[in-house]
Amino acid sequence: MPYTRVWTKVNPPGSQAANTADDELRNLREDIEQRISTMVTGWDTAVPTDPIVVKPEILGNVTGKTILLHSSAFDQIEAPNTAWTGSDSTFVKSTAAQVLRAPLVIPVGVTVTLLECMINWGAGGGHTCKLRYQDFAGGALVVTDVAAISITSGATTAIYASGALTHVVLANKMYFIEMTLGVPAAAAFFNGIRVTYNTPDTRNTL
Repeated sequence: MPYTRVWTKVNPPGSQAANTADDELRNLREDIEQRISTMVTGWDTAVPTDPIVVKPEILGNVTGKTILLHSSAFDQIEAPNTAWTGSDSTFVKSTAAQVLRAPLVIPVGVTVTLLECMINWGAGGGHTCKLRYQDFAGGALVVTDVAAISITSGATTAIYASGALTHVVLANKMYFIEMTLGVPAAAAFFNGIRVTYNTPDTRNTL
């Protein structure tokens, strides 16, 4: 919506009649309101609030942001499989049990709401996808599970999801995805994962 008047610092001129001062003050208030209302809610005369609230697009709070990790981001950690990728390298082809891990780089303070795994389960075996973190600290190794997806059935490539999550990403934790592939009756094809999260404001950055 265009502003009623172009912003200017030269009005009213000194030659303008003093009895127009009330009009100029009202115009100034309207001009400020129209411009500030692009950044906050509650400043508008029609719907005033106390206090005013910064708009999401300025504050940076976003619901439903996603991080996608392709299978090529994963390293084989245990029981390396000679059939590592498909002919077009778009998936991990598994014919034996193995464990794959990939780091998850995600801002501190955001809230993880969902973990999803895209896989063709391979008609058997059973697979598990986990979101985990490890403390960045000396002493005993501490690894904590945030979410896990158990995949025990499914004839074709599909997306399997965890339940709803409310995990707030913590400081001094190293987050990663762990994909444990079982022993499939036929080759399993792991494509990647998706993590959905909400960010409260622009301070939650990497």
